[in-house]
Amino acid sequence: MKALTDRHLSASTTLPGKPARRIRRALDDIAQLAGYVATALREAAMHRRAARALRAQRRLLAELDERTLKDIGVHRAEIDSLTAELEGLAEPSRRHGPKNSVAPLY
Repeated sequence: MKALTDRHLSASTTLPGKPARRIRRALDDIAQLAGYVATALREAAMHRRAARALRAQRRLLAELDERTLKDIGVHRAEIDSLTAELEGLAEPSRRHGPKNSVAPLY
């Protein structure tokens, strides 16, 4: 059996029969797999950015003193649930003013 050379691979689109179809199918599979990997990497980066924003909001709220937290209507024990609500990771459990009136804290 002959080894495939660059000349054979470049001519694979013109080769008749099974070898050309197999090569084309393999290249299509590789391209599809590369697309899946790229999508997974984009989603992982998006989740990482969201997690970073959530940590920044928690940190900002945790740095506030008790009086400021009371002024905005938040108890220190509610910081985690409030940030989860702001990021859409939890159902809203507290009453706000008009819909979507709570802005991110960063």
